[in-house]
Amino acid sequence: MKGPKISVIVPVYNVSEYISRCADSIVSQKLYDIEIIFVNDGSKDNSREIVEKYQLNDSRIIILDKENGGLSSARNYGLRHAKGEYILFVDSDDYLELNACERIYIEHLENNADIIVFGAKVFPEYNVDEWVRDNLSVRTVYYDTNVQKVLFWEKGAHPYVWRNCYKREFLNRINVFFDEEVKFAEDILFQFQVFPFAENIAFIEDKLYNYRISRPGSLMSTYNKNEEEKLNYHIIIAKKITDYWIDNDLIPGNEIDYLYWIEGYLIDKLFWWNCANKEKKAKEIYELVAKCGIDSFIEELRDYDRQQFNKLKKMAAKV
Repeated sequence: MKGPKISVIVPVYNVSEYISRCADSIVSQKLYDIEIIFVNDGSKDNSREIVEKYQLNDSRIIILDKENGGLSSARNYGLRHAKGEYILFVDSDDYLELNACERIYIEHLENNADIIVFGAKVFPEYNVDEWVRDNLSVRTVYYDTNVQKVLFWEKGAHPYVWRNCYKREFLNRINVFFDEEVKFAEDILFQFQVFPFAENIAFIEDKLYNYRISRPGSLMSTYNKNEEEKLNYHIIIAKKITDYWIDNDLIPGNEIDYLYWIEGYLIDKLFWWNCANKEKKAKEIYELVAKCGIDSFIEELRDYDRQQFNKLKKMAAKV
């Protein structure tokens, strides 16, 4: 029996104040043939009871219960139970535009892409980082060649996994899941593991998702307040990505792009953020470059960027 067109996976953990708006936006989708999977990740409030009320009136809703394991664990649990042609992740304090699933599936019918990337809006509107707003505004473009370059060239390729829709058969074939040891920035790790193996990726400019930029008490709001902790996590993620890319022979042909990514993801933050032990962190970052075997490509960078790496090298040498 053929499964639903899209499986919408929603991790749920202590979000009773927000889950109704999220659920309303999903059950009201213009595309009816969807599977709605709420993964109750050990909630201690009445989030599950709220979702149960929706389930009583909608047979498309599945509630999965598990012990608390975090966002990555909940997404993986939902992914292992999903039966849809495509997989869409929605965070429980966000919500979809009512035409989101319909528009995504139309794009599938037109291009049959392994990954569909769409735009998003941010709320509440006040105090929104302009980088976030800009990153969530993507252009309509289709890639079926140089797909690995998408991660470096195309705005919006990362870091938010909830504005990506994945063909389930593709994810099953490459057998990639979220790293459950990672509590922050798990999205970008997943994307760097998945995107390089896609045969085609479609970007559509439609803003189909509404992203809550901050929520008091959330892990992300706590994480964003500590720049040193953020950088430490960035280094952890970069190491995991680098090991994966080396193991899968993805670095050759992407050396220059990888250097520019490391500069933006790590080096700029090392120089500008308020962090202790900068020399030690500089050494970790430079060792990462050397491990990739791409330090010889630094001389091919633009003048400013080459100077940034040379500054990093001098700082690392102090340890």
